[in-house]
Amino acid sequence: MLVNRNNLWLHSIWFIAFLLGTLAAVFTLIDVSTGDYRPPRGASKVGYSFGLVAGLLIVFEVLLWPRKKLKRWRLGRLRTWMAAHIWLGFLTVPLALAHGGLFWKGSLAFALMVLLIVVVISGLVGLALQNILPRRLRQAVPDETIFSQIDNVSHQYLAEADALVSATCGRAAAEFDASFWSRLNPIDPGEGVNRPAVIGAVRSMAVVKGTAMEIELPEVPIPNTDHLHAVYRSTIREFLQHGRRSHSPLRLDSQAQDVFRDLRLKLDAAASPAIDALERWCDLRRQFDRQQKLHFWLHSWMAIHVPLSLALLVLLIWHALVASRYSGIF
Repeated sequence: MLVNRNNLWLHSIWFIAFLLGTLAAVFTLIDVSTGDYRPPRGASKVGYSFGLVAGLLIVFEVLLWPRKKLKRWRLGRLRTWMAAHIWLGFLTVPLALAHGGLFWKGSLAFALMVLLIVVVISGLVGLALQNILPRRLRQAVPDETIFSQIDNVSHQYLAEADALVSATCGRAAAEFDASFWSRLNPIDPGEGVNRPAVIGAVRSMAVVKGTAMEIELPEVPIPNTDHLHAVYRSTIREFLQHGRRSHSPLRLDSQAQDVFRDLRLKLDAAASPAIDALERWCDLRRQFDRQQKLHFWLHSWMAIHVPLSLALLVLLIWHALVASRYSGIF
């Protein structure tokens, strides 16, 4: 959840609740401490009250997941749930500490407290990532596309690049990967028909749109472009197809500039539009690689936070049953 000016007031409300709850726990412990300044244990009325509130808050924290799935149910705004999830999650730590009287007696209580701290820390890391990485994503990936469509868009760019190089260098398109050609059903450059190749993608939540930049396939091959064809086969195409998984020097911006600068120096000016297009496609491929990397870090923390939260709930129930039987309730 982003913390910004638009929802700062909402976070302020729940932060005050967290602060008041923490202060209440501290002053209550001070007030009921015995003469030797030892806080009450978990089996005491005060300690039990702290544990009960902390346990209910943990249950509330876990309920966020089904709340996200039940969007049609009128259970309050999701952003309110998210703000409460953050600050009430932090509140569980001082309440749990107060429940045990600042001591973790027994292996089960110790494991429960450690797991709670790990869950809270993972949530804090996730909150930081959600507020840092989207800004980083906008800066590093100005041509961000829909994440699930990155492979399809990259394949389309590769097919377009195959068509452009085939028409520019006078080589048969069949020498490249036929699977991409069958996907787009391109026109044979030998027919002499100009076929536009749209470059780029703009940020959109629904569709991927082309930019105003377009390249037309040349009607006849450009002379002396064997070097372009060789570099495309050995370096450029591998990067367009595999991205950062390739061993191409085009993975780095600085080395990519050197490769295309060398092409411009060795080829005729008539080949410049094709070189510019290939350079643009490679730049988009690097952006998509960065998008995938940032997307991984943006969501990977959930693979830790959610399972540990469920484990915490199970351990909490077990702890409650054991404590209740030990105290004679059951």
